[in-house]
Amino acid sequence: MCIRDSENIMQHFAAGEREPLYEAVLPVYKILQAENEHFDHINFILPDNTVFLRMNEPERFGDEEQFFCTVHSDISPIPEQGISGFVYGSCGLLYRVVQPLYHQGEFIGNVLFGIRMDSFVGDIRDKLEMHTALALRKDMVDGSHLDQHSVVSGEYVIRYFDDPFFEEKAGSVDLAEPEQRFLHDGAVHFVFPSYRIRDRGGKEIGWILQGIDLTTIVDSYREDITRLSLITVSVLVMASLILYLAFSKLLGEFVGLNRKLELKNQELVEAGQKLEEQVLKRTAELGEANAQLIKEIEERQEANLSLVRSIEEWQSTFDAIADPV
Repeated sequence: MCIRDSENIMQHFAAGEREPLYEAVLPVYKILQAENEHFDHINFILPDNTVFLRMNEPERFGDEEQFFCTVHSDISPIPEQGISGFVYGSCGLLYRVVQPLYHQGEFIGNVLFGIRMDSFVGDIRDKLEMHTALALRKDMVDGSHLDQHSVVSGEYVIRYFDDPFFEEKAGSVDLAEPEQRFLHDGAVHFVFPSYRIRDRGGKEIGWILQGIDLTTIVDSYREDITRLSLITVSVLVMASLILYLAFSKLLGEFVGLNRKLELKNQELVEAGQKLEEQVLKRTAELGEANAQLIKEIEERQEANLSLVRSIEEWQSTFDAIADPV
């Protein structure tokens, strides 16, 4: 539910009814806290810039907002769509959204929504498992706000939030350099600014710094290279084995085919020899049969001649006999 769209909330704020306003906004406040663990506060600010209600500290009111976590709430008039941006004050770095509130067409004040960034930075470190710190411009940070977790480095104050790496190296970080390397616990760390923090006007407030253990990445890279090399060697061995087996099979098939071809050639030679022997034998048989036939023809011719001579002789004898009549 949008606070500006609630007629009930607008009526309580316009009427100056603090407790009813707190009860009406409380469900919204709890929902926002449940949805975002870093959500910090909802503040209602009167037109004179005094605090009417702080949802996170309802017992504190009546002071001027500019003296408690300074923001741009004193800008008048605030655009109807509201303004947002990072701010820094005694309560640390916040991301705030400021929206003007109206009741029956009359401006009745502003409502501020704030997300605390200090815990957000710690959450980034834990979830990404990277060294994380917050660097704020030194001219924005009051010296009284420096604590045991803050170190001045050049033009910035670096808050390291109990991070052991930045606790040791924060004073040596130079944000003018986009990339830096440090040795920590025997490992090389790469430090870089990962996010520029700006206010609503685009002015730089600071940076989120992060550090990566390069040794872990290099070791992982080396492991990957070793693993890739082993895989490559295994693939080559398997390919060689497959080629060897395939060649052996092909060679065996070739030898078998060659053996079969030799047997077939031998069979053809033997068959040719047999055929030649059969041809010679048949030729000899035909020669003998032909000689026999010639002999029989000659004998037949001789018999015919003998028969002709016998007939001629018989005719001559017959012709020589006198007529018996």
